[in-house]
Amino acid sequence: MENRSSLIDKRKGIRLPSFGEAVFLLSFITISLIIGIMVFHLDVHILLIIAVVLTMLLCWRCGYNLDQQIEIMGNSLKNATGAMFAFLLIGMIIGVWILAGTIPA
Repeated sequence: MENRSSLIDKRKGIRLPSFGEAVFLLSFITISLIIGIMVFHLDVHILLIIAVVLTMLLCWRCGYNLDQQIEIMGNSLKNATGAMFAFLLIGMIIGVWILAGTIPA
């Protein structure tokens, strides 16, 4: 695990978000998802794209340029690929069981 101080590069002006910024972003995303889905019946994909754009704006404010943000997102997706494949396989197994009649039986 990386040291917290290694995540801050003062030479390039990169900083970690403050606690208030992080809480604001998390609260805003959560509330906008709940209101968007429950009240306005919006598609989840649109709301998630808006959440990604807001997160990228906060990262830009903390000093990360677009190339760094894309690299960080790519590394996160590499780490999550195994879990995504596991969920995909579990979904396929459940679908086959439903079609075969195992679950209804």
